[in-house]
Amino acid sequence: MLFFSEEFLFIFLPIVILLTYLFHKFISPVYSLFFLSFSSIIFYSIHNIKSVYIILFSILFNFLMCKEIVKNKNKMIFFFTILSNLFLLGYFKYRNFFIENINYVFFSNFQIADLIIPLAISFYTFQQISYIIDVYNDRVEAVSFKEYLFFISFFPQLIAGPIVLMEEMREQISNFLKKDYKIFKYFVFGFFIFTIGLFKKIVIADTIGIYVDEWFVNLADLNFYESWIAIISFAIQIYFDFSGYTDMAIGLALIFGFKLPVNFKLPYKSLSIIEYWQKWHITMTRFFMNNIYVPIAVNFSRKYYDKNLSLIISSIALPSLLTFFLSGLWHGAGWKFTIFGLIHGFAIVINQIWKKYTKIKLNKYISWTLTMFVVLISLVFFRAESFNSSVIMIENLLLLKDLSQILTFKISLFKDNFDKFFFLVIFVFSVFFIKYEKNYSELKDNIKIGYYSSFVIILIFYASIYLVERKQPFIYFQF
Repeated sequence: MLFFSEEFLFIFLPIVILLTYLFHKFISPVYSLFFLSFSSIIFYSIHNIKSVYIILFSILFNFLMCKEIVKNKNKMIFFFTILSNLFLLGYFKYRNFFIENINYVFFSNFQIADLIIPLAISFYTFQQISYIIDVYNDRVEAVSFKEYLFFISFFPQLIAGPIVLMEEMREQISNFLKKDYKIFKYFVFGFFIFTIGLFKKIVIADTIGIYVDEWFVNLADLNFYESWIAIISFAIQIYFDFSGYTDMAIGLALIFGFKLPVNFKLPYKSLSIIEYWQKWHITMTRFFMNNIYVPIAVNFSRKYYDKNLSLIISSIALPSLLTFFLSGLWHGAGWKFTIFGLIHGFAIVINQIWKKYTKIKLNKYISWTLTMFVVLISLVFFRAESFNSSVIMIENLLLLKDLSQILTFKISLFKDNFDKFFFLVIFVFSVFFIKYEKNYSELKDNIKIGYYSSFVIILIFYASIYLVERKQPFIYFQF
C-alpha cells in the first residue's frame, strides 16, 4: 500500500485519523498511541506479511537489550546488540552479494539463497542502532515499550525515513500522551505538505521516470547528448521521487501532531559536494557522520596530530572514503553502489583539502557546475542496471569512445513531436521548480494558508490523483 494509492488515501488514512482521534478524545491517549502503532504494523504488513515477524522480532529484541544496557552498562552487551542488528541486516540484504563474490574469487559454487529483502530493513535497523548508541552514551533515557514501539513503527517514516532520533520524538510522544493535547492542530498544514510531496512524486518524478526507464534499457544506443539528457533526467526523477516521499511523510506525521526532521534542503543548489551531503538525505548522512566518520576522524587525528601528511590521510581521507564506501553499500548490495559512494568519498576528500589548505575561492557558477558534475557521474552507477552498463554510459558522457559525437547534434529519444513536447514541458517545469522551490516543511510554524493557496493545493491534489494509476514505487523502497 503506497501513500498515493486509493486504498491508502480513501480507506486506510481516513479510518486511522478518525479512530486515533476517538481513542484520544474519549478513551485514553495511551490507547490512541497503541492504535497508531498497530495501524503502522498493518500498513507495513500489506507490503509483505512475512516481513512483519522480522520487524516485530527486531523491535522486541532491541527494546529488551536496551533495558539490559541501561541496567548493566556492559560493553559486551552493547557490542552484541549492535552486531546482532548488523547481522540481521547483512543476512537479508548482503548474503547473496557476499556469496557471489566468494564464488567469483575462490571458484566455489555456494548456492544463492532465494531471499526476499524485508521492506525498510535498512531504515528501521539504522534508527534502532542510533537509539542503542544514544542510550549507551546517556544521550537519551530508555523509554517504555509503548513509546519505543511507536518510535520505530510510526508508518509515515517507517518505510524510507527520515531516520529519526529519539531525542527528536521523546517530548512529542509525551505531549501526545496528554489528555488535553490537540493532536490535529497541524492537520491543514500537514495536508498541504503531503499534497506538495504527492505532486512531486506523481506528476514530476513518475512522468520523467517513464522516459528514464526506457532510455536506461538501451544505454548502448545513446550518443553523447542523449546520455546527458538521460542522466540529468534521472537526477530530476530521483530528487522529486525521494524528496516527494519525504514531504509526504512529514505531512502525514504533522496530521497526527508529530514533526519529523527535514531530510532535504534544496541539494541541487549546493556549491560544493560537502554542502550537497548536508542537504541530501540529511538524516542518513547524520547517521554515517555521527557513528562512522567522526569516531574514526577523532581517533586518528589524535594519533597523528603532529604529522601533516598522516593527518590528511587519517583525519580526512580515511574517514571520508570508508564512510562513503559503506554509504554506497548501504544503498545496494553491488559493486556499482560502492563506486557511487567512493566517487562522493574522493570528491569530499578533495573538497576538504581544498578548503583546508588553499585560499582560492571559486566562482559560484564554477563551484555549482563541478558539484553537479560529480553528482551526475555518480548517479550513472546508481541507476544503470549493471557495472558494464555504467561503463558504457560513462564512455558516452565523457566522449571516451568517439570524440566526434560532440560535432553531431542528434537526438532520437522521442517517438514523435508530441512526445518530445510533453517531455520538454515537464523537464523545464521541474528545473524551474528546483530553482524556485521553498522548503515548506521548515516554514510550517509561520506560513499562512489562504484561499489562493488552498485552491492551488486542491487543484494539484486532484491532478495527482488523476495520474496515480501509474503506481510506480518509490525508488528508495529498494533500500
